Amino acid sequence: MKVDVFCASAVRDGEHFSQMGGCGVVLIATDDHNRVQCREFSYGLGGSSLILCDIQASRIALASIAPGMRSELVTIFTESMEVADLLTSTRESHKFIHQTAELRRWGSYYKDLSVNVVTNVIGHMARAKELAIVGLNKQRNSDSGTFLMYGG
Repeated sequence: MKVDVFCASAVRDGEHFSQMGGCGVVLIATDDHNRVQCREFSYGLGGSSLILCDIQASRIALASIAPGMRSELVTIFTESMEVADLLTSTRESHKFIHQTAELRRWGSYYKDLSVNVVTNVIGHMARAKELAIVGLNKQRNSDSGTFLMYGG
């Protein structure tokens, strides 16, 4: 069994804080018989920045995987080098200390977790990006599917 997780984010008006954002997640689980299951999520994020949206997308993705599957091979695909660094190193991020701690806590539940930084937004990553834009639009329209995030 293996699980591939594609995480993307979208923000309005660049990377400044106190703006609307969204995140999208695509989970692809492939069992030992090559049967595939796919789940998709999108969320609006308020009071955010691009890096906070990236962190939140990865945290939501890790939290979305059933506990029984956390011992399997899990690969996160992200556009964010910072998220990859936060999950694979012990480097401290003083700017986003609470979000970093929460992301690492969820990452610690996995036996075999790897992170890949994606530079070409195609395939499942493109779908995750579409979902992030859906989440951004939910936030813009004050949909009830909104998380309120605070800076760290």
